[in-house]
Amino acid sequence: MRVLLRGQQGGIGILLSVLLAALVLFVTYQFWVKGQRPPVPVSQAPAILTGQVETTTADQALTVTESVHEAAPKPEAPPTLPEQVQIPSPIIQAPLDSIERPVVAPPARQPVQVTTRPLPIKEVKKSEAFPEASRQIPILLVSRMPPNNLGMYTANPGALFMADMVVSHEPTGNGQVGTDGPYGQSVLASLHNAVQAASYAVGYDVRFLRVRLIGRTMAGVAIQMEGPSAGAIMAVAVASALLGDSIRSDICMSGTIRGDLTVGPVGGLSDKIAGCRQGNYRELIVPYGQTSMDLALKGLSTEIKITEVNTFAEAYEAATGQSLRRL
Repeated sequence: MRVLLRGQQGGIGILLSVLLAALVLFVTYQFWVKGQRPPVPVSQAPAILTGQVETTTADQALTVTESVHEAAPKPEAPPTLPEQVQIPSPIIQAPLDSIERPVVAPPARQPVQVTTRPLPIKEVKKSEAFPEASRQIPILLVSRMPPNNLGMYTANPGALFMADMVVSHEPTGNGQVGTDGPYGQSVLASLHNAVQAASYAVGYDVRFLRVRLIGRTMAGVAIQMEGPSAGAIMAVAVASALLGDSIRSDICMSGTIRGDLTVGPVGGLSDKIAGCRQGNYRELIVPYGQTSMDLALKGLSTEIKITEVNTFAEAYEAATGQSLRRL
């Protein structure tokens, strides 16, 4: 019995020693394993976040205000990569005006090449002396007959008045325009316009011109001329005298002359065709658009051709057979 008990007590002691050694090994292993684990980052520690996010303009950083309640205080650890992205940089938080930026000099401007054009040379009008020239022109009139004994007005037949246009050189440069016939103020104004238009058309300085409109007397007939309808034929006479062209002997003309070298409308053409027939003319030159049915019928009955013109150049060519040109 004693031998058995001693054997049992010895076995229990050995078992306890083995268990104690195993416990020691287990605890030692646990401490060794914990020592091999990395420390837990602050961001992974359990926390409760309560915050307010304020978003500003794109140029400013995102501002986050938060409070953290950690389960246990732990030493601060360096922020991880996600935290470095979320936490704004001190440079970004700084005002934009305080950030130093490299000064970039503006690119040098290339010299601009401007193409210059020479100024046009002002045309010098002709003013040389030329031989005196005279042109005979027919002036078509519409007579105003007084009432007869019965107090009735008779028909206004057209009349023909012949005049001479004398053009010469004025060496002093003081141009002169005058008449010696029974011409009213409207005829004188039309004559001045005709001289201006003709000299401008051919390129001659009007200050060196002397122009006189001389009317041929008609025995026993008192005539007082009024109206601008002879302006076109007078301009043709002045221009032809300067250019040395002759006026056709079978034409008569009625039309005003304008400053833009166009032929303006007139009145009484149906009556004036009778005066054209008195001189045995074969063609009547009228302003463009004034060929009425009555005028066309009278032209057919009297065998007088009606020609319309729009510009002074057309009128000159129709009256002289030559083109209008500059000296």
